[in-house]
Amino acid sequence: MRANMIYGLVVAAFALAALVLEPPLASAEYPVKRLTYMGGVNGGPEWSPDGTIIAFQHRDSGDYDIYTIPAMGGTPTRLTYWPYDQGQPSYSPDGQYIAFTWRTIPFQDDDVYIMPKDAGSYINFTNSGGYDALPAWSPKGDEIAFVSERNAPYWSHIWVQPYPSGAARQITFNLDAQCPSWSPDANYVAFNMWVTQSTYDVDIFTIPAAGGTPVNVTNTPGIKETAPSWSPDGQYIAYERFDPANPNTDIYMCPASGGTPVRLTDNAKMDYWPKWSRDGSRIAFVSARDNAAGELYILCLAENVQPSSLGKIKALFR
Repeated sequence: MRANMIYGLVVAAFALAALVLEPPLASAEYPVKRLTYMGGVNGGPEWSPDGTIIAFQHRDSGDYDIYTIPAMGGTPTRLTYWPYDQGQPSYSPDGQYIAFTWRTIPFQDDDVYIMPKDAGSYINFTNSGGYDALPAWSPKGDEIAFVSERNAPYWSHIWVQPYPSGAARQITFNLDAQCPSWSPDANYVAFNMWVTQSTYDVDIFTIPAAGGTPVNVTNTPGIKETAPSWSPDGQYIAYERFDPANPNTDIYMCPASGGTPVRLTDNAKMDYWPKWSRDGSRIAFVSARDNAAGELYILCLAENVQPSSLGKIKALFR
């Protein structure tokens, strides 16, 4: 199975000292705000650590480039002007750098690069000469997780490499694994992985960052669940879910240790690639609801929240 780079695939400061979130009776009760109006193809949202900026990837008819936009909305700023595709941005915890994927020859020469937050220069971080993509900077800033085919052509596994330098180590060894996301304490990495070789048998897993046995968090045979994003308190994971019996992709969340999921969007179009804000109040995601190729939206979890029969999500935002 060839790994997909998912190129097609956005907060004001918020006082959350005593907020306890309850999931709503209907996902439509979560306010959704559109962030981009660019047309073309948009994806890969990434919050700056202070919550004021969203980095993302965009293309019209040519290559992908990395842009930023104020998280409250505004005019996008283009960061990269280099040949071929740049995308999948990930901020360093101090907000000063962005790790990203630079694709030159698809699935043959993709590497993880690092540039200053306003671009201008760059370094090749992984420099493997193969397929390295989907970087995720650790919360401590000392490691970057990414996917690579270096030891298994046409199959991707999760690797972790020390920053600023050091030897990368492989932490997954089973079927095709994608989309690493760190737990806030940096002890675990969430990712999606094929359970079998069936197209629709993909679940969300977690694994110790040092390596170990993967744990299946969602465990839903015949359902495709991908692109995990850990909540800032480490208790929950948001992800995209595709059910072939109801062919739309929606955003869900579930306990990080497994359990009953909560559906966060319920739209007639595709909602995908969620990314939790650092303060926990919002989730950025991509949707085809107004542009079939995808625009960026923000799901406002901390506004107009209603009780649910599922009960409180205890102390989700502290």
